Amino acid sequence: MSDDTFKGLVIVVVLGLLALGFGAGVVVEWLTVEHTEIQVLRVEREVKGKGDSVKAKYMVTTENEVFENTDTIAFWKYNSSDVQRELLPGGRYKVKVNGWRWPWASWYRNIIEVEETLSKPTQVDQDLKAKILALVDVEALSDTAFRNEVRKLVKE
Repeated sequence: MSDDTFKGLVIVVVLGLLALGFGAGVVVEWLTVEHTEIQVLRVEREVKGKGDSVKAKYMVTTENEVFENTDTIAFWKYNSSDVQRELLPGGRYKVKVNGWRWPWASWYRNIIEVEETLSKPTQVDQDLKAKILALVDVEALSDTAFRNEVRKLVKE
């Protein structure tokens, strides 16, 4: 076997393995799709790195689970920022998710789309809750039990 033939064979094998891996990844993403209802407790943007190597992803904390909200080629989803804007703390939503939650690998299920808004808090409710939480976090309030009770009421 000549060197050119061997190099060509290696290239074909490597490209075949890459295509197989990509295809398997897409299939696994499609096989783990689930439709579920969530109540959002908190939304945030997690940022890691500095300068040109900054990576960010959106996180959504619900009453039962933490989800990520990232773009994915498997579902042609490129609107994570728009989805994140839709999800308000206190709101209830029917969502389409995929993936697995593996804590040891820091993997979260991904929110693919918000299918339906079941209930959405008003902006007045959100502003009031933010102001109450800001007051509760003031160090002048020394009664921890009182602070915790107010936090419970605001989060309901």
